[in-house]
Amino acid sequence: VMSNARNIVVDKNVVTYNADRRDNGSDYGIVLYGGNAITVSNNQIAYTGSEGIHSEAAISGATAYTISGNWIHHLGDGTVVGPAVVGTPAGMILGDSGGGGGNGDYTGSFVENNLVENLVSNNPNRAGPKGIILENDSNNWVIRNNVVSNLPGECIKLDATRRTVNNSEIYNNLLMGCGKGNVGAGNGAGIVFLSADSTKSVNNNKVYNNTIVNNFGGAISSACSGPCTGNIFRNNLMYDS
Repeated sequence: VMSNARNIVVDKNVVTYNADRRDNGSDYGIVLYGGNAITVSNNQIAYTGSEGIHSEAAISGATAYTISGNWIHHLGDGTVVGPAVVGTPAGMILGDSGGGGGNGDYTGSFVENNLVENLVSNNPNRAGPKGIILENDSNNWVIRNNVVSNLPGECIKLDATRRTVNNSEIYNNLLMGCGKGNVGAGNGAGIVFLSADSTKSVNNNKVYNNTIVNNFGGAISSACSGPCTGNIFRNNLMYDS
């Protein structure tokens, strides 16, 4: 856990078997709280109860993180961590917890060259784990050159349930085999846009040059009760079963 840290590099570590009590949801691999100029690179994160990487933005100013070259796999796998480990095993949740605390400005932040695969959920009452989630208040990211594969939930989700997910670029990613066992209403799509009401927005995001194949909830799905405007989808290859 890094809180308000600056100029830190976390490189070439193995983080495994982190488990919390049932449904607590804080058994992460690596956590970034309000720091800046932090690089998380070339780590292996596996067999945790909740997300491999969790971030929250600083209170003021831009929060710049580089998350690159990490291999995140088999989170939430009850055959290894045991059936009582029930958390939120997404590959990455990047935003602000509950929509408060930080200002959601991730200008200068990159998620690139990561492999997120083979995620599992022990909780039948919780939606299947996603690959990469921009959540609550999470803006101005660049997400590029990642592979997200073989998991129950969406490959990438822009989730403005509480505030905004605007102005990010998502390109050159391979998104495949998401949504197994979680078909319906956009669940398990390659990319999902979600805004909860008129005060929440998923605006001005650019999605281009991605390959989105064999996802069980479709290639791109929107569930927008609030603004979803100014988004651009260009030059994507989409093929689904």
